[in-house]
Amino acid sequence: MELNRHAERELDKLSDAVLQRIVERLRALGENPFPRGSKKLRGGHGYRLRVGDDRVLHEVFKLDRRIVVYAVGHRPDVYR
Repeated sequence: MELNRHAERELDKLSDAVLQRIVERLRALGENPFPRGSKKLRGGHGYRLRVGDDRVLHEVFKLDRRIVVYAVGHRPDVYR
């Protein structure tokens, strides 16, 4: 799994409790790239994973067997 710079900066801004929940979900995402509740985004560019009121936006590259997280944040802000 990879985090782009934007996602890393967003993770640094989160509180410890929220960060811990998101890190747990990211670890699980590494084992199962399409967990229950994961939804494909409109436009075909990636998936969203819901973690409480926060969202993790990521792309899954099946051939390379890798996941790239490109955005992490609160629900209304992460889609901008």
